[in-house]
Amino acid sequence: SALRIEKRGAHLRLLYSAGPMKNAPFKEVGGTDFDFRPTYVAVFAIKGFVSESADVPVYVDAFSQSTSHDCHQ
Repeated sequence: SALRIEKRGAHLRLLYSAGPMKNAPFKEVGGTDFDFRPTYVAVFAIKGFVSESADVPVYVDAFSQSTSHDCHQ
């Protein structure tokens, strides 16, 4: 599974991908206008609302941060 957060101007999109293929397509889960300018980016994971679960290692294959210069916003 994969989670992707996109920010273009003041618009945020949350996209999720889960499928048997490595490059399964992303589907938009939600989006909203929220104007903020983050100084730092953090990635973290939580177990959720369960009393016990096995710890599973997480490996980040890639991380990119880019500035959008799309004039059609």
